[in-house]
Amino acid sequence: MAREPIPAGPTVLLAGPTPDKGEPVPSWRPTALDLITAQWTGSEQLTFLTPESRGGVRAER
Repeated sequence: MAREPIPAGPTVLLAGPTPDKGEPVPSWRPTALDLITAQWTGSEQLTFLTPESRGGVRAER
């Protein structure tokens, strides 16, 4: 999640449009995370990098 340490190992950056604080809509990232996790067959834990903050907190512009 944004502003958190990045662990070592395989990572996927979930780049793309981020919901705006002024026009809140559900994020597409949780669904993407579930779909990718279901396909992951690697031996190491997969880390997802996202520009969104934990708990749905949105930064001011």
